Amino acid sequence: NRTSLAADWNDNPFVRGLLTAPVVAGNIVLVAVPDEHRVTALDATTGKLRWNFLAGGRIDTPPTVDGGLCLFGAHDGRVYCVSLADGELAWQFRAAPSDARIPAYGQLESPWPVPGSVLVDQGVAYFAAGRHPKSDGGVHVFALQVRTGDVVWEKNVNQLELKGWYGPLLPSTNLLIKRKVGLDFEPVDLLVKDGAFVAMSRRIRGEMIAAG
Repeated sequence: NRTSLAADWNDNPFVRGLLTAPVVAGNIVLVAVPDEHRVTALDATTGKLRWNFLAGGRIDTPPTVDGGLCLFGAHDGRVYCVSLADGELAWQFRAAPSDARIPAYGQLESPWPVPGSVLVDQGVAYFAAGRHPKSDGGVHVFALQVRTGDVVWEKNVNQLELKGWYGPLLPSTNLLIKRKVGLDFEPVDLLVKDGAFVAMSRRIRGEMIAAG
């Protein structure tokens, strides 16, 4: 049914628009085209195409630049690292525990998608693969060396440590409208780093400990 497929495609909470926000590094502009699984690099002065890279799944948020490398996750459950200069693949890493596929928002995706923006700090890349701590064995979190793709540490988050998050309601002047503070199955959030801790979303904050 074309109508159902279109509605499913447009209901994707990971993708907002045909393009992601641009990222500028040096004289190169990077943008991801989510539904085409593509990262495109343009010359910042002329707008001419520098290179294209095709991943195995949607890339839902802008890529990350570290030195001469460009890193991004995709909904095929992998993280890619390519050369900023020419888009040549430096390494790729499968964060998903298996190379499975499920239908999701009009395409086939991994049950463990990786949000596109990879967190990089002091030569280490942090990212998570999964949809929810209680789904398909949980969320798989990794720290990798940016230059080599070697694993520094990994952790599986499969518990909801935060209690009562979904209970409170936002105040409203209309007694007929009751809004929850959060959604029951929000998309996996992007990572943030605070000292020795890496956190993701509000449900599992503090669960992911960075290597010292």
